[in-house]
Amino acid sequence: MKQLATILLIACLLAPSAWSANPNEVVNNLFKEAQKARSQHKYDDAIQLYQRIVTEHPEREAEAQSRIADALFEKAQAAANDHKYDDAIQLYQRIEKEHPEREAYAQGGMAGALFAEAQAAVNDHKFDDAVHLYERILVELPDVAPDSWYNAQRNIAETLAKKGDLAEAAKAVHLCLDGAPNPYTFNDSIILAANILSALDKKVDRANQFLAFQQSGPAGGATNPMDSIGYPALPNREQAFETMLKQAGDTPAASRLRAYTFLFTGKPKEALPQFADEFRRSSDFRDLQQASLDLIVGLRAARGQNLDLDKAIQFVLYGPNGPDGKPKTPDDLADPFAELLPAPPPAGDGGLAELSADDLASLRKVRDACLLYAGDPWVDGNLRYHSFAVLQRINIALDNWGATGQKDWYLEHAFEFNNLNDIIPSMLAAARDRELNFGGVYPLLNEIDARIAAQKDSPPTNGIEKARTQFDAMCAEIKKQSTTKIPPIKPLTQPATSF
Repeated sequence: MKQLATILLIACLLAPSAWSANPNEVVNNLFKEAQKARSQHKYDDAIQLYQRIVTEHPEREAEAQSRIADALFEKAQAAANDHKYDDAIQLYQRIEKEHPEREAYAQGGMAGALFAEAQAAVNDHKFDDAVHLYERILVELPDVAPDSWYNAQRNIAETLAKKGDLAEAAKAVHLCLDGAPNPYTFNDSIILAANILSALDKKVDRANQFLAFQQSGPAGGATNPMDSIGYPALPNREQAFETMLKQAGDTPAASRLRAYTFLFTGKPKEALPQFADEFRRSSDFRDLQQASLDLIVGLRAARGQNLDLDKAIQFVLYGPNGPDGKPKTPDDLADPFAELLPAPPPAGDGGLAELSADDLASLRKVRDACLLYAGDPWVDGNLRYHSFAVLQRINIALDNWGATGQKDWYLEHAFEFNNLNDIIPSMLAAARDRELNFGGVYPLLNEIDARIAAQKDSPPTNGIEKARTQFDAMCAEIKKQSTTKIPPIKPLTQPATSF
């Protein structure tokens, strides 16, 4: 009897550890159960399971929250597929609010739902409803600019034409011509504008005058017929864009957004300085490639046509001395921006971001501290290297690239490191000297090569060739994307009658 009691006692003592489930197994099973619910389109059940994980297993909260966002996306997409567009939009808005790291994706999904709902309204001949829905894409969704903004504006113009309001359609397509983000969309806008003009006039004369202006520019005193068309009155859009501008920030992407708000409100000459601001702030190669292409968009919009843009991109790539890098030689290039832009603001004043005095003061303090740490060889190497990284972000915020002595400062201190991978982009930005071209970059690359050759004992080995390869690839891509040849558009022979 005593032996049996002992066995039972041992069993009871061991029971909690023997019978309790492994915590990792429990949470993994919850994840599997939630995934199964999603595969069965039971999104609310899945979300409840993920929320249970958040509560009961906080160590897996980040993963569970990410899966909640995924489930909400799937539920929103299912609602849109079922033509329940309002439900889909509310779900995307929930994602935007509860999962701000997914904001851009949520806005992309919202744009898709609005496009689909608007197209359904067009199909039902509810043209005013469609225009309102397309307008929401522009005024509510800054993260989908400029491509979805362009598509929405184009659809507004076409919808107005379908409705028969050709005068307003002509004004609306004028915004498409300004805001087209690449050569293909600009060409598309030209065709739509010509058709709308011909339908408005019930003859092709003014439409063909417009097409001729696009081919030849203002040669011989030719004028752009769109100038007399003007732009639509858009007070609600203006107000929404004003709010966007206040919240945009101090990055190249913020400058780009500001520029497109001007393009899509009929202010192309105010957009070009913002594109210049974007270019001056850029140091990352991807940002710089986009900024270079955007400069051409801004120039085209300010001129109203795309003639000689290949010369403009040559100027951006090589600067006033041209490909040979030597002044007063046959390949020298004229500055296409000079007559359209004011002088750039002083380095370190925040550019066109309209930073407050307090923000400027704080950023300058951080800049000065970073210069102190990064430039002191007695400071810990990791701290110095991270100071260079922070300094890069501060120079972007302050629009400080090309400040007096900046290039020489980088040359003096960067070569104290073996790895220049994260420092070279800042050096190249400083070398541009606040100009809207890469003319100053090539001498700096030559100087870097000379210093490496002279530093025979322990020259930097990482980052140089990678940066040079990235720079060359960026320039090739800029040239390719900006000089895309579009076949000439033939003159119209009869007015357009349908859209």
